[in-house]
Order: sequence, then C-alpha cells, then structure tokens
Amino acid sequence: MPSQLHRSNFPQYFPLVIDSLVYGIYSVLFYQSVQVLLSRRTSSYKLHLGWMTALFLLSTIHIALSYAWAFITDTADTAIYELFSLKNPLPVLYLPDDPISVHRIGFVLKLGYSLENAIADFIIIHRCYVIWGYEWRAVALLIVAYIFTCVSVVLGMLPLSGASERTAMAICIGSVLFTNVLGAGLTAGRIWWISRTAASYLGRRSRRKYLDLTAIIIESGLMYPAALALVIIVYLIPSTPAVSVSICLAACYHIVVCSPNPNFIHPIAR
Repeated sequence: MPSQLHRSNFPQYFPLVIDSLVYGIYSVLFYQSVQVLLSRRTSSYKLHLGWMTALFLLSTIHIALSYAWAFITDTADTAIYELFSLKNPLPVLYLPDDPISVHRIGFVLKLGYSLENAIADFIIIHRCYVIWGYEWRAVALLIVAYIFTCVSVVLGMLPLSGASERTAMAICIGSVLFTNVLGAGLTAGRIWWISRTAASYLGRRSRRKYLDLTAIIIESGLMYPAALALVIIVYLIPSTPAVSVSICLAACYHIVVCSPNPNFIHPIAR
C-alpha cells in the first residue's frame, strides 16, 4: 500500500523535480558566469555581479520555499506553480485547512518571481542601451513595455477579481514577451551592424567574433520568450493535464534568470 500511494503522488511531485533540475543547471551557469566576470574585471563588472547575485538569491529562495510548501502540506501540489495563472476560473491555491504559513509562502513566491522578471528585463534594457551607445531613444519602446510589466505585476499582487487578475497577467506576459524579443533583436541587430562596419576596415576574419556574439544574444534572449510561449500554448489546449502546465511553469521560474546573461556586453561596451 505505501508503494502504491507513493506512485500515485509522484505526478504531483514531478513539477518540483523539474524545478530542482533546472535550478541545478542554473547554479552551474551562475558559477561559470561569476568566474568570467571575476577574470575580466571590466569597469562595470561589480554592477553585473550584483545583478546576477540578486537573481541567483531569488531563485534559491524560490526553490527553498517550494520545498517548504511541499513539506508543510505533505504534497508538492501543482498550486505552487499556479500562483500566476490564465485559467478561467482561477485555480484554488489553498485548502481550508492549510496553515497561514502556506499563504505567506505563496505571497513571497509571487513577489520573488515578480522581482526576478523585473531585474531580468532591466538587464536586457540596460544591455541594449549600452550597446546602442547610451541612446535612450533606442530603448524607448522597451522602457514603455517595462512600465506596463511593472504596473501589471503590482496589480497581479493585489486581491483582485478573477477577470481583473487574468487581464493583469495577460498584459504582463505580453509586455515581457515584447521586451525580451525586441531587446534581443535590437541588441543583436546593433552588433551585426558594428561587425559589418568593422569588416570593411579590419577584414572578414574580425567579423566572426561579432557573429558568434550575435548568435549568443539571440539564443539567450529568445530562451525565456520561447518558454513562455510554450506555457501559453499548453494553457490554450483544454485537454492538457494540469501537471504538464506546472512542469512548463517550473522551468520558467529559473529560465527567466538564465536568459539575460550580462557577460556578453563587454566585447562591445569597452
């Protein structure tokens, strides 16, 4: 009987398992990024190191609180990954007999994920701003989208009605997608143009480094939007099991802090 119970509860724990695996991968990437920053010691390395450390701490707090939620309720319920949802009606996050500590954990998880998105999008905008020669007009649309993201996140944290909360969530997802895709496009496009100009003076061989950098910017910049798009597609399929949605969301919690890697600013910004 215990083994049957364990097998029956495994799907509930699977999103937490995926969450843990992605966090482990992110931890390795964080360590490598810190090594790169400390070895280069550029003029702004302390700023980038501070951003990355803040994102890593928020990600660590998220995984710790997720395990705390699972331990307190004796199950890794998918509600951990449904704090932000587009479902209609909204999912039930807390059971009547859940202690107040679970409600507090839920609030901190929502706040942490919101801060992760805010910091990650700010890094993307700042990177684009630097590469475009500190020209604010190049990032004007990104700033507007960032304001929409921040406002919708604040509204999503408030105890609104189901329809209002879903609207705030939809605006937040749309503005985040816009910021990431446009930010990656503007950054990669600027680097491509610089490489094209440099090649006419330094030869085509010098362009290879810039083209590699462009590919890295596009790949890292589109990683999180692709994950969010997958979540939206899964949401739109009514027959999709809830655990599948939760698995996608579990990955997004850490992909958001993996994609805006600021190390790739340095070859252009120096």
